[in-house]
Amino acid sequence: MKSDRNREIPVKIERSLWGISAGRCEFEGCNCFLGINPITMETGNYGEKAHIEAVSKGGARYREVMDVEELNSTDNLMLMCAKCHKTIDDNPEIYPVVRLREMKKSHENRVYWLTEYDNVQQSYMVGYFANIKNYQPEFDNVQFCKALVSDKKIPSERYINLIGSSNMPFSDGTKEFYFVQEKAIEQGVERVIKQCIHENENISIFALAPIPLLIKLGEKISDIANISVFQCHRKEDKWSWDRDNKDIVNFIIQMPEQVNQKRVAINISLSADIIDSRVKHTVGEISTYKITIENPNRLFVTNKGIIDDYIKAFRNCMETIKNDNPEIKEVLVFPAMPNSLAIRTGMDYMPKCDPTLIIYDQVEQSKDFIETITIGGK
Repeated sequence: MKSDRNREIPVKIERSLWGISAGRCEFEGCNCFLGINPITMETGNYGEKAHIEAVSKGGARYREVMDVEELNSTDNLMLMCAKCHKTIDDNPEIYPVVRLREMKKSHENRVYWLTEYDNVQQSYMVGYFANIKNYQPEFDNVQFCKALVSDKKIPSERYINLIGSSNMPFSDGTKEFYFVQEKAIEQGVERVIKQCIHENENISIFALAPIPLLIKLGEKISDIANISVFQCHRKEDKWSWDRDNKDIVNFIIQMPEQVNQKRVAINISLSADIIDSRVKHTVGEISTYKITIENPNRLFVTNKGIIDDYIKAFRNCMETIKNDNPEIKEVLVFPAMPNSLAIRTGMDYMPKCDPTLIIYDQVEQSKDFIETITIGGK
């Protein structure tokens, strides 16, 4: 029997649906663009207008008392790709009205806020990932895009991946590993970033690697203007900043008793506490400066202001070292710190006036430190 409810959707409603959804599938986790065929790249209307509450009796999520205007309104329609449309209608018990309305609201709110700003900056996404122990981090464009949005930026069409060597016969606890990776960073920055990105264009850095390599990466990109560094968080949107977070972290600088040295150490105990005896066990008796926080942990970098405050503390410590030790030649760095702070440490290094930095890293098997990368002194 023919339904007395009209399935035909007015053109103005269809246009409105395309507008509020930005032409993308509103099914949670899909978000595919429906104005182009991803295989042939031909433009067209590849979207389907999915009813949240069905037109016909026996249809998915059908409700008897519903007039035609309500039935075919944007409130009862979701723009979807064919696969997602079939999924929700074949499984109404999994995708009830409430869940679909939540998906629709979340998608359309995101579209609204992304287009709310008229001065959003475009940014190139640059990733660098290298083995951390036995773990190889992944280059995740979707997470990076979400992070840019959280920072009021939009991604450029170009993605740049400074690929770290992941299939090497040696691990991050060897000098060979750091030698190969250091050369890869130098070549990648020179060849890929500096030749591909023009002056004053914004770059967003996403990087996970052993700390010495992150410091080296920061040092190599320090002369490039307009760089944003993102922190990897242990949450669902792991690279995104929480706009509402206002946490403040107090960075503590501890001074040694002996000064006027030609060689000192900096113990950067932020994500974990490195006890001074471990530094002495590695390099012998040495005057050690320490940058730490009240409760060292991996999760404290919750907003960009914390990164800025750390850099102020690091620069203050470096200037104090130079003032306390006028003939200083080398600073031995023992770091335990989040990824973003390691990169910014390298970016803050001033080759013309800072002493040489010799970066150490912990060997997982023995828990000892080894000398890895030298910055400056050339």
